Amino acid sequence: MVILFESFYVNLESSGTFSSPSKPGLSKFRGKWSCKGNEITLTRFKYGFSEIESYIGIYSPLNNGTIYGIFTFGAIEPFYVGTFKMTHTMSSFNPITKNIDINENKTIFKAKSFVGNWQLLFKGETSFSTYNIRLYRNLTWESTNYIGNQSKLAGYWNLYNESVDTTTGISGNGDKFWLWIRRFGYVSSNTYGTHLEQDRMYLGIIHPVPSTNKTAELLPKKVNGDVSVGWSTEPEFIGRFTMKPDFN
Repeated sequence: MVILFESFYVNLESSGTFSSPSKPGLSKFRGKWSCKGNEITLTRFKYGFSEIESYIGIYSPLNNGTIYGIFTFGAIEPFYVGTFKMTHTMSSFNPITKNIDINENKTIFKAKSFVGNWQLLFKGETSFSTYNIRLYRNLTWESTNYIGNQSKLAGYWNLYNESVDTTTGISGNGDKFWLWIRRFGYVSSNTYGTHLEQDRMYLGIIHPVPSTNKTAELLPKKVNGDVSVGWSTEPEFIGRFTMKPDFN
């Protein structure tokens, strides 16, 4: 039996991404990470935003926050590869603390404050695009910067906290936003006249407009997050997006 070892540094960013120290964009070990309770999951990307490996371990503030776990290979029916250990460095400068319940201080927005015109920017591995869109009260949306009636992007949108429900027609509330680009559907929510191989889901975190009035209704300043296809089963992340209100 042959046992292989490899050791290197990895940076976990507060934005939920990670990478090994390297030149920007050239890291061979990069992806996204998240925590649920005392369990941490790191999903490694290879080309673009394609998942190739997952690292799942248990962490504790004790023992310098050392994490032990397993890692698997493959996005579809992954198979066991081996075990891993992560040891926290510079603990006196950046100590590991107990996870807090994010629901305790969660910022809640209402869907009605999102109705109106927005600018949507998408950035993939090799592409960049921007659209002017309008969000409607009936939770549908459409692009508005196409010439004539030859083509448009369209679909549904809503807010959420923990999980996305694409079947509801009820205006939601929460700290996160989803926008669904549909290839097919009813006329009012259908994309046409443009090449789109698959439906796309935009999932983002909402950032509020700064305010000193704690009792005033929160207004969105921007939304940014990830874009994926196949989000219900095996999501494949294809890029990032940013949405900002368009006051024109």
